Amino acid sequence: MTPAGAVSECRPDEVWKGLLNVAVARYRFLVAQIDQTEKQLDAIAATAKATQLLETIPGVGPRTAEAVAADLGDAKRFATAKQVGASAGLVPKQYQSGVTDRKGRITRRGPGILRKLLVECGWCMLRYNQWARAWGS
Repeated sequence: MTPAGAVSECRPDEVWKGLLNVAVARYRFLVAQIDQTEKQLDAIAATAKATQLLETIPGVGPRTAEAVAADLGDAKRFATAKQVGASAGLVPKQYQSGVTDRKGRITRRGPGILRKLLVECGWCMLRYNQWARAWGS
């Protein structure tokens, strides 16, 4: 039974088997595409210094390092870590009027995926890194 004609070759009471064959064939095709894409990303990352440097941080894997490096671009354009946080939208909104200075929720400016990745890295660091746990408390 071929996956393309699987459903048409089944008896009416066994159509589910044909549909299952089609779903499994699609799944295998997608897994092969993901593997091929990951190999290409690994080859690109092997030559990118920013990605290699980010991967040395505990809790940062290859895909996270690639995404952060792609979103931030040249790290030298940031003078401080606060500027990176502001670029990712991880700083509080500020409401000022005269002498009143209130801080609100995060600004959420910048790429959402970068913000999510940096937050996840922070959680991993707090979970697995003794130094970060001691510094954060």
